[in-house]
Amino acid sequence: MNGLPLHWKLFRILCIIQLILVIYSLAINTGRLFDHVDTISDLISVVCYLLVSFFLFQGLSILHDNYPNNPLTLKQKRRFNIFFLINFLLIAFLFAKTVQMWRILPLINLQTLVRNSLLFTLIFYILQSIVVFFFHLLFLFGMYQLRKQIYENTINEWYHQFDQQDS
Repeated sequence: MNGLPLHWKLFRILCIIQLILVIYSLAINTGRLFDHVDTISDLISVVCYLLVSFFLFQGLSILHDNYPNNPLTLKQKRRFNIFFLINFLLIAFLFAKTVQMWRILPLINLQTLVRNSLLFTLIFYILQSIVVFFFHLLFLFGMYQLRKQIYENTINEWYHQFDQQDS
């Protein structure tokens, strides 16, 4: 951790915050599965949040194990590529969750929320969906940059080793 540049330390903090928010959403949606109200929607949410959390774990492990110049194994590359593509679909899911929260606002009677002390709960859910969506966009960009930097550092180290052998 000491050898990490500041931007990768910030990336790691972002991953941890995102992981906490995603696991909270995962727990909420898992609990809703047992209400039998909208089981299919909650099951889709659980699967999506699980996939996001797996990719977050993978990002933290790549940052810890492979940065700055340990090349990714074929298994890590394959898993990264699959999760990276799936997470583009999950961006659509997270955006839909955010839009859904915004579309609910005009339908809610704010006087009832204030009287029942539910206004802060509503604000929390709206802010959480916005933050999870925004952090996920930053996370995907960071994962792309991390993989690119590991690849470049590995190639540069290999060239450096061959240059030393030729001298």
